Amino acid sequence: MTNEKKSKDRDGFAFVVFAVFGATAATAFAIQAWMTYGFGREVWGLPHSLAGSLVFALDIFAIMFMVLSYGLRGRGWPRGVATTIFIFAIGAQVYAAELFGDHKNWPPEIRLFASLPAVLLALSQEGVILWRTHRNEPAPGPGGPAPTKTVPPKTAPAVQPTPGQQAAGAPTRQSRNDATNTRSWSSPTSSRKRP
Repeated sequence: MTNEKKSKDRDGFAFVVFAVFGATAATAFAIQAWMTYGFGREVWGLPHSLAGSLVFALDIFAIMFMVLSYGLRGRGWPRGVATTIFIFAIGAQVYAAELFGDHKNWPPEIRLFASLPAVLLALSQEGVILWRTHRNEPAPGPGGPAPTKTVPPKTAPAVQPTPGQQAAGAPTRQSRNDATNTRSWSSPTSSRKRP
């Protein structure tokens, strides 16, 4: 399979993933919006415009941190903070739905089921983030690339002095000592007179 064909397949799959996620998000936000509006209107007694503003504020707040959480994927604690705030926004919607269900005297099973779209939205977002983070990693096994072995860096060979050059720090050869008529080796600093 050519790289162009793989790229088209990957782009098609990405479109499907984001389309399903978009449908999940739209459904969850619509259900939570209806219940949040009912909470604001019937429980708090807000006028229509303020109950609508409550829905808009919670949805925009949740969407903003949903986008931030996606944009910060693989970034450690900043993504954790964005995800926590996103879950807080979804939690506010779920709590409003719970209070609205309590106000309507719905049984606990219906109230629990009313929070399900928000929970599925949060889980599907995490699934999309995990998929997007790891989709470019090579597949292990027979179809994947061969493992690469690490090669230690080469070290430069030691420089050898050419004949006639003195190596740094090497002892110097002095001429014959006139008094004893012998050769001696000493360092460059040993030619100083001692007291």
